[in-house]
Amino acid sequence: MKCPACGTKYKGKKCPSCGRHTDAKLEARRNTRIALLVVILIFAAILLFYLFSTLDYFNGIVDMTRNSLDG
Repeated sequence: MKCPACGTKYKGKKCPSCGRHTDAKLEARRNTRIALLVVILIFAAILLFYLFSTLDYFNGIVDMTRNSLDG
């Protein structure tokens, strides 16, 4: 078999030279895992941003309450 990416001749489902899979199912599964990882990382970043911005908001309310009670 000849690799469509680098042209190396080999036997099996994965090119030993460049690592490309010739099995479409394996390639699709790998791409799905990468896409899922990206979605999870984006969701985690949004969640952390929301939590930290909410924390700052509530800290501001606590500070205002303490200032009004003290003075």
